[in-house]
Amino acid sequence: MPNGYPPTPAGAAKSGICCSGRDCNSGKGGIGCVLKVESLTVTISAHGVTIVQPLSFEIGRGEMVALVGESGSGKSITCRALMGLLPANIKSSGHIAITGGQGDRRVGKVAMVFQDPVGTLNPVRTIGFHLREILGLHSKLPAAELRAKAVEALHSVRIRDPEATLSLYPHQLSGGMNQRVGIALALAADPLLLLADEPTSSLDTTTQAETMDLIGELREKNGLAVLFVTHDLGLVNQRADRVIVMYGGQLVESGPAQKIFTAPTHPYTAALLRSIPKLPSNGVPLEGIPGQVPAPGDGPFCCRFSNRCPKADDKCFSVTAPEVLLEGGQLVRCHYPISSQVSRGGAHVATAS
Repeated sequence: MPNGYPPTPAGAAKSGICCSGRDCNSGKGGIGCVLKVESLTVTISAHGVTIVQPLSFEIGRGEMVALVGESGSGKSITCRALMGLLPANIKSSGHIAITGGQGDRRVGKVAMVFQDPVGTLNPVRTIGFHLREILGLHSKLPAAELRAKAVEALHSVRIRDPEATLSLYPHQLSGGMNQRVGIALALAADPLLLLADEPTSSLDTTTQAETMDLIGELREKNGLAVLFVTHDLGLVNQRADRVIVMYGGQLVESGPAQKIFTAPTHPYTAALLRSIPKLPSNGVPLEGIPGQVPAPGDGPFCCRFSNRCPKADDKCFSVTAPEVLLEGGQLVRCHYPISSQVSRGGAHVATAS
């Protein structure tokens, strides 16, 4: 492993394809990459326990990439590493580049929307105070102009009465309204990249749809790149351009969303998709994945999924599988990737080779 970087995926060297399985020469619309991550590793420094193993991927301008996997897979800690918000006892290494390309003058390069909208706001400060504080960090405008910018920020996230909302406190707003405020705060400095860590998990179905519609409109309008962390695979199927699947701190598969949902290549991805409730169920019980995600520092260490995978053998427990780039832009880390799809009752059922 030269220079501490993971091996280049097979077939990637001549095609200009990066470790995320996408064309690194052009982003959505041919504008180029906004985020480039190379061998990001997150470790608990005192114990030397690795939380996220070397992780490499890219996101293009205007692109929405979903980061999925069970709780404990390393999704949220990856976002915090990208933001530089790791606790003092947790260290990250690797290379992270956030760029808007030549000539881009945006000041706030990256922003984050957190899972709990109320918990991220100061309960004794007004909404206006929060917005003016953020805006004041990136400009030296007089108070009147800061207020006007704050009103504009709330208006951009479709809050009906932005002027009145400035004087309200977080507890006076609904969860959906606080989430809109959180998005307004994140976008106040006109970032290039938005990290959205399960921004809809605490919202009802209607408000979830409104929130995702809002993020979609803003990325179309501003060329905003979005890394979207979620457990809702239905939402991913509807909204994401590409999907990155993590398990136990490892990237196990990535690729275009349509490919991931119709032809998963890693047994873990296939198991996740089989666990999605289907309507009508016709009395068929929900299919889960036996076992649980290993805690950081616990085995297995080569393929983290091997102790839950019915196809695993001694090789899976003793040899780390390389990342292999497949036709169609899918990237998989598995000794025995899925090679065929069998249709059963209209649902795609993955069959491992």
